[in-house]
Amino acid sequence: MDSRYLPAATLAVVNSLIQLLGVLVWDWPIGNVFLLLWVENVLITIVAIGRVVSVRPEPGKFLTWSKVSTSFSLAFFTLIHGAFSFVLAFVTGLDLGAMWFTLPLIVLAVRYVVEALGTFSRVEAPRTVAQAHGFAMGRILMLHVAIIACWGVVIVGLTDRDSPLASLPLSLPQLALVVLLIIKTMAEVMSLGRDPNRESSWKFTAR
Repeated sequence: MDSRYLPAATLAVVNSLIQLLGVLVWDWPIGNVFLLLWVENVLITIVAIGRVVSVRPEPGKFLTWSKVSTSFSLAFFTLIHGAFSFVLAFVTGLDLGAMWFTLPLIVLAVRYVVEALGTFSRVEAPRTVAQAHGFAMGRILMLHVAIIACWGVVIVGLTDRDSPLASLPLSLPQLALVVLLIIKTMAEVMSLGRDPNRESSWKFTAR
């Protein structure tokens, strides 16, 4: 990996490690981390919408509808993710105390500020709405798939007490969180070396 991306990659690992240790060692309610995943979705969406708005149309062309529809789709996915995340957070435990939620929230915010300042100061602004949209979709889809997978694991854990996984030292929600954070962190670190202006394959955004 390019050394220029090392600070952002390090913070991505530290962010996940803090959340993992918080649940497994410091007795954070596991729902806090599920809710932080949604906050991360919100941060990605804000950055992506900002990039969509910054796209300058070619002479004689107008991008107003494309910008509005793309921004709406990003916000809509974020709201849907939020609904699932809030329910999952309440089911698995939630405490919004300063040490259990505010502190990791600050770490998460710093992690994305560092990435934004480091990456986008070196990369030209997106030239098309599809490029601006492409920055967010890979990460947002990964977060959505992760939260759906956690839903499945938690439901199995609540309904199937005889599952072979029930004998593990970790509860099923904890096991889901460990797997989720490992995969998520690997995907994040790998994505940092890719072009943030790669175009989205979603045709409705490419107007």
